[in-house]
Amino acid sequence: MKISIAKTYASASKTREHFRFSNILASCVITLAFGLSFLACRGGEDEPNVPDSYCAYALDSVFVSNGDVYCVGSIAPIDPSDGHPSPNGAVAALWKNGSMEFMHDIPTSSMSSKMSGLFCANGDVYAVGEEWSRYSDVHRTILWKNGVPQYITHESGQYFSPASLFVSGSDVYVVGVVPAGPNNITACPALWKNGECRLLNDGKHDAYPFSVFVSGDDVYVAGVEIEERIIDDHIDARRYGVIWKNGVAQRLSEAGRESVAVSVYVSGDDVYVAGSMVGNKGDDVDAVLWKNGSQQLLERGDRSEGAGASSVFVSGNDVYAAGQVYEYFGIGNDHPAIWKNGIKQALEVRPPKAQ
Repeated sequence: MKISIAKTYASASKTREHFRFSNILASCVITLAFGLSFLACRGGEDEPNVPDSYCAYALDSVFVSNGDVYCVGSIAPIDPSDGHPSPNGAVAALWKNGSMEFMHDIPTSSMSSKMSGLFCANGDVYAVGEEWSRYSDVHRTILWKNGVPQYITHESGQYFSPASLFVSGSDVYVVGVVPAGPNNITACPALWKNGECRLLNDGKHDAYPFSVFVSGDDVYVAGVEIEERIIDDHIDARRYGVIWKNGVAQRLSEAGRESVAVSVYVSGDDVYVAGSMVGNKGDDVDAVLWKNGSQQLLERGDRSEGAGASSVFVSGNDVYAAGQVYEYFGIGNDHPAIWKNGIKQALEVRPPKAQ
């Protein structure tokens, strides 16, 4: 059995990009130390408030600043026929300490929108996301600063599908992809800074950035490059985790093993990257953490289950990574995971029983 790392980078009207390992979605994309993605249609003390005709549809990012907890994502209209949310007509929204700060004002009822990235700096709240039409090719990328939208484009006029953002001083960085190549079917990684969009490769093969971090004058982007070749009349796609430092790519895989780099964090002179890699036997996927290019195994997969790290954070001398352990052929034992200095920590995965 061969286990591959298959891309599911989203199209214009779909949710934020993640990766599949075999047939299980490693969907713990996490800001700070834990991921946050849920569906909530009933009020509760711990759930964000939303307008009566909508429900919280998905939260994609969280950021804590000066004791305040900010979340971004989208809300969706409730279908009166079944009481469930409808992704058609979803609206980008931002919450602060559980209360909705604002909704994106979309121009027509045929449009949908979402926020996918969040950063707080210098007393300002930045978010990045998209709006798109369900009935046409209209697709726009938006950077919000304190609720005020600014539209982002590439010089070619193509839309810019965002994945992550970072603010350093007065500079705002966003990473994502723009269509490139013949018929615009190639995903080209791009870094947008203060109105200028810079491509990170030549657009000849697909590549996807997932995370950006700025340290001093250096800009680090974590993602994946995809190489395709023809073998026995079919396309064999191989994926390699990569760090772009100031636009120069460095692959993290060793001995040609497939991998994906999902999150990057820089502390002093050390660069940490969280992700996953196909194991030595080629039939397992391991959760890994790279430090300055050297690999540390967090969790070894096997023929029945795999693991992936999707976020890394450094606090003092401690290095935290978060991710997921999942089954290839079921979901009974899937569970989130967090590692501190390479050691897996106890994590409650079920809510406590009511007293």
